[in-house]
Order: sequence, then structure tokens, then C-alpha cells
Amino acid sequence: MPEREGCEDVLIEMKGLFRQLKKIWADGGYSGAAFAKIAKRLGRLIEVVKRNDDMQGFEVLPKR
Repeated sequence: MPEREGCEDVLIEMKGLFRQLKKIWADGGYSGAAFAKIAKRLGRLIEVVKRNDDMQGFEVLPKR
């Protein structure tokens, strides 16, 4: 199952476990209006942290 297909279930589960969580940092796999809409409906803000175009190979990205 692609990441975005299971996102609503995960966000619902997280809402019950982490009530104070407001912002979620995610990778580019979670970009898109549909995911942001689901998160907003559940009281969460999604901030997508993307790679720079000049990166090569593996690099740890900030906030991820």
C-alpha cells in the first residue's frame, strides 16, 4: 500500500495517542492537497520537507 493510501488511518490513530501534536514533518511522499486536507480535518498541519535538487546520494534532511 502506498504511503498516502494509509495516511488517514495513521493520522486518526495518532490523534488518539498524541493529542498535543499539531505539526507533522513528512517527506515528499506525503505532498499533495488530498493529504493536507485529511490532516487539516484531523487538526494537524503537514509540512513537507523536500530534498534539494543539488543533493546526491543519501543525506539526512532537517526536520525528518
